[in-house]
Amino acid sequence: MAPKKPPPEPEPEVVAPEDDEPKFGTDVWRYHTGEVYEGQFDTFTVEVAEGEAPVPSKKCRHGVGKFTCPDYTYEGEFKQDVIHGSGTFKFASGEEYKGEWVNGTYEGKGTYKFKDGSKYEGEWMNNIMHGKGVYTDSKKKQHSGQYYNGSGPGLEN
Repeated sequence: MAPKKPPPEPEPEVVAPEDDEPKFGTDVWRYHTGEVYEGQFDTFTVEVAEGEAPVPSKKCRHGVGKFTCPDYTYEGEFKQDVIHGSGTFKFASGEEYKGEWVNGTYEGKGTYKFKDGSKYEGEWMNNIMHGKGVYTDSKKKQHSGQYYNGSGPGLEN
């Protein structure tokens, strides 16, 4: 049973702040597609190669916030508009990942709860169960050990 990967997020519609707008702080952003972000933001300058036209500064989700859409909710840390740090990702299906993130992927320590009641607690690498962990099946039987590329004790592959 493989965990779901987080889907790609929509691009925010937030543009460079006007001179009288705050460059960082807390806000609520509503997307035209129905998504909502509530949380901290900051403004970053986009670096371009020498000779290229400058790109305006961009307001980004940065810090702690909550992003809600019909398919999932994420509550936790963002870094320059990407899920990064620690947080909880809840799919509409009822599945959930709570733990560490690196550049939008499950990375480090975390717990994934499957909709059948089983769960995996342990180490992750690039959205895959990888490293030391414990898988508890839907009958509450625990299987602990080393997991490698999504395979390990108690998992059917």
